[in-house]
Amino acid sequence: MKLIECYVENFGKLSRYAHRFEGGMNTLLQDNGWGKTTFASFIKAMLYGLSTSRSQDLTLNERSRLNPWQGGTWGGTLTFTDGEGTYRIERTFGTKESQDTFHLFDALTGLPSDKYSSNLGEELFGIDAAGYERSTFISERITTPGGDKDYTGIQAKLVDLGDLADYEIAVKQLNRRRQHYYLQSGNGAITEVEQKLSLKRREHTECEEALRKTNELNRTAHALDSKRQELEATALRLEREAEASVTLRETRALEAHKEALEENCRKAREQVSSCRAYLSGMTPSVREVEEQMRVWRYLQEEKREDVCAKPLSLIFPVLCTVFGLLLVVLGIVFATSMPVAPLLLVPLGALLFGAAVILSFMRTRALQTMKSQQARRAEYERHERELNGFLEDYPIVRADDTLADRGEMLWAIRTKLDDLRRAQEHEQEANAALAAFRTSHPALFGAAPQPEDEEGARRAEILVGVRGEIEQIRQQRMACERDIARYAAAAGNYSACQQEIASLEGKLATYKKSLYIIQTTQQLLTNAKTNLTTRYLTDIQSHFRHYMQLLTVEDKGTIFSDEYETEAFTVTADFQVNITKFGVTRPATYLSRGGRDLVALCLRFSICDALFRDRKPPLILDDPFINLDDDKTAAAMRLLGEIAKERQILYICCHSSRM
Repeated sequence: MKLIECYVENFGKLSRYAHRFEGGMNTLLQDNGWGKTTFASFIKAMLYGLSTSRSQDLTLNERSRLNPWQGGTWGGTLTFTDGEGTYRIERTFGTKESQDTFHLFDALTGLPSDKYSSNLGEELFGIDAAGYERSTFISERITTPGGDKDYTGIQAKLVDLGDLADYEIAVKQLNRRRQHYYLQSGNGAITEVEQKLSLKRREHTECEEALRKTNELNRTAHALDSKRQELEATALRLEREAEASVTLRETRALEAHKEALEENCRKAREQVSSCRAYLSGMTPSVREVEEQMRVWRYLQEEKREDVCAKPLSLIFPVLCTVFGLLLVVLGIVFATSMPVAPLLLVPLGALLFGAAVILSFMRTRALQTMKSQQARRAEYERHERELNGFLEDYPIVRADDTLADRGEMLWAIRTKLDDLRRAQEHEQEANAALAAFRTSHPALFGAAPQPEDEEGARRAEILVGVRGEIEQIRQQRMACERDIARYAAAAGNYSACQQEIASLEGKLATYKKSLYIIQTTQQLLTNAKTNLTTRYLTDIQSHFRHYMQLLTVEDKGTIFSDEYETEAFTVTADFQVNITKFGVTRPATYLSRGGRDLVALCLRFSICDALFRDRKPPLILDDPFINLDDDKTAAAMRLLGEIAKERQILYICCHSSRM
């Protein structure tokens, strides 16, 4: 397969650019920013179309990155020959894959052709776009493939299994089913069942414990019921035996009641005697005591000083009157000789007259007050004598040191009168009750007391103890019933838990068996795929060493040739390159960046030889030597020259030193 010519209408930053390809080496030297990488992407897009991605990273989203800057029709044409005919591809692109168009024409007749569909790249080369990028399309980011996502399409082509669609579908389905059962993160159906089983086993243990406790409680309740029946039979027997001595008990009860009534009468009499003794045998009326209490309150209110104030002497108003008259007379006598004298002496005399009047009034009021005080004093003393005379009749009250004054003494007498009244009433009631009892039971008075029924008393004590035990057993039985009710739900769920555990264990065993089958199947498929791939490793290894020899053919015996000794390199089944030095094998990533690029370049060429054999697609190299020094660049260009004798190569670079 060879490229003949292409035309870019609009693609990325390229616009209306035409290029014609030659049979061997095609070199495209342009400055940075011209669009060399865009041109290489255009050729791939003509063969495979543009992928669709939602990624915001433009390096991963080709459709967004290659949208024409200048607008217009997005696309172009590519003319090629497949050895049987010459064809022209016309493609246009849109912002969505549904907007893309594809047309194929026979270049000789100009008529549409249906030999290839829009999936032309895969039909032409038998490999998908990812495999194409990992083989014939070599960019400046040249690296060795690694991982399933890098070499799946290449491996499919090598083992002649089409695109391994069935294998990949099977692997994905198996992996999806395996993830359904188990995930490294701890999720999955098996983990879920194990967790449910663990919870259910814990619940089963709790149910088993509840069932055990329920059985123990039932046995305890049965024992309590038996013991209660025995005690109730004993109590019934004691009650029947007690019926024979009921008359004796009743007589003893009546005697006890008689003694209680007599004791009540005695206490009432003692209370009456105590109250009368406190009152010294005197029993005043309540009215008399309350009258003395009013007297005492009167004395408290009328208490005055022992000495009353004396009235003013009569001499003072007399003197003021005499001197006032004298001053008035003198003022009149000297009125003719001394005009000022009346103005001074007459007013002064008038003042003395006024003072005499005021003093006379004050003396009169003082005399009246003194007489009133003397009368009230006499009344006060009379009441004082009356109160003291009343209290003299109660020496016990007056001798009581706890009473602070005569008011408290009077209140004590008043209180004791109330106590005496109640005691007398109590005495009357007690005597009446005793008299009524004497009338009802005359035989009890004057008769000898009944002998003590010792056996009946002992029987009564035993009966009280038995009834107490019966009550304790009743309480214990109720506690057992409460505990049984508390454990009933869990105990009743015991059988259901056993069934669920059996079901979960069966499900878990089935899941684990299914997981084992899936894992075994995955391993067998992987081994089968690896075995198919390794059949081609010898061919790839041979081509790889051939290209490594071409790199160093003109540098034998130099450090460069020693570093890239072909026997030291090995290609693995996953298309990694290892290097063995000094008995130690390491990946080619231990080489310098330039060394890694050379190794990756030779690996790419050897993979292309194994992939395409006679149908050799053109190699597109997008400035892959930017990391090489002068010696490595010269060796790489010699290698391209040798390969260009048999293949069409489009070599794109931006510097003449790499040509």
